[in-house]
Amino acid sequence: MVYAEVPIAAATIVDRAVGDPRRATTCPTDRGSLRHCPRKQIALCRAANRAFVTVLGIGFGTNPRTPKHSIRVVFHPPESPLSMSKNLLINFNFDQLGEPREYRPPAERVIEGDIVCRNWDVDSAKDDKVRAGVWESTPGVNRSIKGETWEFCLILSGVVELTEDGQSPVVYKAGDCFIMKPGYTGTWRTLETVRKVWIMA
Repeated sequence: MVYAEVPIAAATIVDRAVGDPRRATTCPTDRGSLRHCPRKQIALCRAANRAFVTVLGIGFGTNPRTPKHSIRVVFHPPESPLSMSKNLLINFNFDQLGEPREYRPPAERVIEGDIVCRNWDVDSAKDDKVRAGVWESTPGVNRSIKGETWEFCLILSGVVELTEDGQSPVVYKAGDCFIMKPGYTGTWRTLETVRKVWIMA
């Protein structure tokens, strides 16, 4: 919630100015301080501030004096899927991943087969520097080039054979996990349609 002291006469004006999807309610108060917006409410504070500037000619933090007859206007942020889903424990619901992004590897990387990939993004953090999801591929052979990306993989189903350049092939199947570090280059051979959990950073 965001609080501010305003003249009683302006309460209904402020209520109309804020309007949907943000609503304002009022309650009497005799406190004389202006409570600043928490950082997570910056967008809401700015919107409310514009309403105050337009209607009353004052802004948050710019007029610490309380009018003689005042009320506290309480702004409630709108409820939205984004604000409702701030859980810090994320489940991988493999049966409810939603619609995947379907694509084919770049033609210049395909060595063999008509490869079709599907990807489901599950979560991200650190401004998308860390991401996690589920990926699936039909059989085929393609070049694997990680560039600056670090990737952890857990095979859920299927069979793949990875060959790092200059190294021997390694076969991975359901239950196996591995890491491809930045700079990795090699060959990814999907022997049986594969599905994996991936984490990239």
